[in-house]
Amino acid sequence: SANEGYAENTQANGKMEIEWTCRMDPQLKEDFALQNEGEIQVHLMIEVAGNWENGQGNCQNDCENLNISLMKGGLEVAKYEYTAMNSGENEIAITFPVNETLQVWDDATDNPGLRVRMVLYATSGFGCGWLFDCDAQFRMYFSGQEEAQYNGTVTFPILNESASEEILGPGDMGGDEEDEGMPGFGIFAAAAAIGIAAVSSGRFSREK
Repeated sequence: SANEGYAENTQANGKMEIEWTCRMDPQLKEDFALQNEGEIQVHLMIEVAGNWENGQGNCQNDCENLNISLMKGGLEVAKYEYTAMNSGENEIAITFPVNETLQVWDDATDNPGLRVRMVLYATSGFGCGWLFDCDAQFRMYFSGQEEAQYNGTVTFPILNESASEEILGPGDMGGDEEDEGMPGFGIFAAAAAIGIAAVSSGRFSREK
């Protein structure tokens, strides 16, 4: 959680390694099944500064592009390497196709999560620290932002109850309508999977 509505790390020199895992909160309380050949949609707004491409700046084959992993409990079940990152704000939209591994989610073991990883360096050179800000910076926005494009969300194509019973069997879907921890059927926008509801207007550019 973060009252500012985002998580960030800044480092003035050397290598900065980011690896964050954000899990659905409240935790999954019932099994669910996804539409076969559907897509899990991920939308993130991430700001970066520094060097992260190997062969450039201080990167000597030890930097990493942004990698986004879909987690079922503690197990990484899908991974996407994002290679189009630019310095500054990046609005990222990726999809994970639903396959056999991703179709069924068990409430006891498969609480959804999203892991982001990136390895970058602060830049160096004449003027750094007194004329120029050369810090390595990484910021990821959570849900609840005033501007829609800054909301971090994960959307699951969840089958309705009757279609899910064909896969899970009767009774596995729960059915307690008063259980607020259970996502609704149809399309479920799991903003809670990657952050809390919070509002922030802060940006790197506005804080300098």
